[in-house]
This record gives sequence, C-alpha cells and structure tokens, in this order.
Amino acid sequence: MGAALSSQGYDGQSQLGAKLASKQPLLVAFMSPQCGLCASLRPALTEVTRQMASSGSNCRTQVAFLNAQQDKLWAPEMLAFSIETVPCFVLLDSSGRAVCKTPPPRGRQQMEAALREMAEHADTLARR
Repeated sequence: MGAALSSQGYDGQSQLGAKLASKQPLLVAFMSPQCGLCASLRPALTEVTRQMASSGSNCRTQVAFLNAQQDKLWAPEMLAFSIETVPCFVLLDSSGRAVCKTPPPRGRQQMEAALREMAEHADTLARR
C-alpha cells in the first residue's frame, strides 16, 4: 500500500487505518520531529523498510510513522502499546496484535540492532 505520508513525514489516522485493514504485518514507528535519535534512525529505518518490502513472500510488511508528539491523536495507540519514550517500534502481526516492541532507547546502535531483529521477525510473520 503506498499511502503518502503527511507533509511532516508522518502517517495520519486514515493511513494507519488503511494499513491495519490490509491484514499484513505492520511496523509502527513512534517518533518525534524534535528527537535527535529519531532523526538519526531514519536511514536505518529506511533500510529496514526496504528489507521488509523485498521479503520473498507475497505478504509485505508495511511501516506506519506516528508522531508521538501528537499525544491526543495517538493516545489510544500509545496506551495500548505502553509507549513511554521515543523512538519506539512495535511490530504487529496480520491480525493487529503486537508481537514485539523495542526496549527503551539507549543509543542508535542498539535501536538499529533492534530494528534488524524486527525485520527478521517480520519476514517470518509474512511467510506464515
């Protein structure tokens, strides 16, 4: 699904809803435009997104970018997934259930490693 991101580079509620309705695994990225670590992770996230999009199965993992600063907009999602800090990434299976979540960030290398592990897990989900 190629829903365009908003002008700020984040998905809105309609894009998130469409991605959830597609019944494909979904990596939800809770980020903030004022978070330096979030900005530094964009290249790694782009690479992980490419990796997930090129998985060998017919089911492709999608990525939703949510602006965690819009806490009123995303409060239900942030509460459901216990998002306390950004960046935070949650992998949902095709039924919309959370199957894994990154730990609180300690640095870029740790988050990049967690994203790579999620990409491998997403590939396994996509092949089911």
